[in-house]
Amino acid sequence: MQALEVMQRKVVTVTAEASIDEAVRLMILHRIGSLPVLEAAGFLVGILCQSDLVRRIELGTGARA
Repeated sequence: MQALEVMQRKVVTVTAEASIDEAVRLMILHRIGSLPVLEAAGFLVGILCQSDLVRRIELGTGARA
């Protein structure tokens, strides 16, 4: 099996300036576990995934310094 066989053609993305709430809503709405994050010019700057949202300093689950 190749990536082409399982990939999505209509990719849902979020901008780097989007709130986490907005990103979570998009993930729930589209039933996806990750979102490409784009800068204003449309270049990829990262991928936001569900596991990124679980490890948060506010919850005491973030990385320790």
